[in-house]
Amino acid sequence: MNVPILHLLKWNDEFIKYLNTFPKEIEFSENCKDLETGRPAVKVKFRDLDFLTYYVMYWCDCCKYGIAWRRGFDERQLKRCMPCRRKAEIISNRKSSKTYRDKNKIKTNLEIPCQQCNQLFIPIRSTKKFCSVNCRVTSYRENQY
Repeated sequence: MNVPILHLLKWNDEFIKYLNTFPKEIEFSENCKDLETGRPAVKVKFRDLDFLTYYVMYWCDCCKYGIAWRRGFDERQLKRCMPCRRKAEIISNRKSSKTYRDKNKIKTNLEIPCQQCNQLFIPIRSTKKFCSVNCRVTSYRENQY
């Protein structure tokens, strides 16, 4: 069953554009109002499913942009659009890995010695070996001759 994840799309942009292209997995779609909340809604009938799926317009809890949210999802769950969901995943991964390191008392090697002058420095990337351009050039010249 290839049903797209429509409840993560923004209501005005991706969601409506997707429905207006009449994709092959959707049999029909119809605009309506949600009876419970009175918000704009869309009834969608997928070819692979035997029942109708309702998407209701909600607002993203982070950026307050209109998103399509599938009725029947847990109302206590945070409603986020895709960009906000990605940001939250990145932040939670950083936070959870830091919590794990703190809990298990794992020290990270933040300062490494320069291969030329042996001075400690904090590398910008994991492959950095020299503290400055001068050390890098000096090392290159020494190894060349």
